[in-house]
Amino acid sequence: VMDAGSDSAIRMLLGLLGRASGRMILQTPNYPNYHHYAALAGVAVIPMNHPTDLWDEAITDLAREPLAASPPALVVVTNPNGITGTRIPLAEMNRLCDLCAQGNHLLLIDEAYAPFSSVLHQPLLNRYSGVAILRSFSKNCGMAGLRLGMVITSATLAAHLHRWYGINTVNAVAAGFLAFCRNHGLLQLARR
Repeated sequence: VMDAGSDSAIRMLLGLLGRASGRMILQTPNYPNYHHYAALAGVAVIPMNHPTDLWDEAITDLAREPLAASPPALVVVTNPNGITGTRIPLAEMNRLCDLCAQGNHLLLIDEAYAPFSSVLHQPLLNRYSGVAILRSFSKNCGMAGLRLGMVITSATLAAHLHRWYGINTVNAVAAGFLAFCRNHGLLQLARR
């Protein structure tokens, strides 16, 4: 699902998926607009600490309690974290997906800084239907002014998002530049 930037996609996801459950479990610290868009959508924010390299913490250890205490919710993790600079290994993200699946939580993985890291989450899409990946093109492609973001998820969830989000959110110049970048090996997009 393409949208006019990752901010617009975050607003769409919180409005459509966060509002349905009324709550978002948010890895903290995180991008401040998650709080702003949650407030606009009437979504309660439940903080979940981000693991630190100093204490040898695992995201599953930190997530277990808030996930178990909450009815199904939108769970948001940014990996790597743009504030701390730390990343969660893919094996640990797999365990987080298992925890989310057990509680019927939808996991949104914000990959804004993933192109600068060795971790990419596309393999999780093949194992879990309740996972969505948010991709921004402003960081690694220098496309901030073109306003282009993407949500990569299951066909079922993508169809639901397409049914409710606005039309004409992506302009032809942004879509054309994205196609140019992909065709010339300047970026790789997930394939399902």
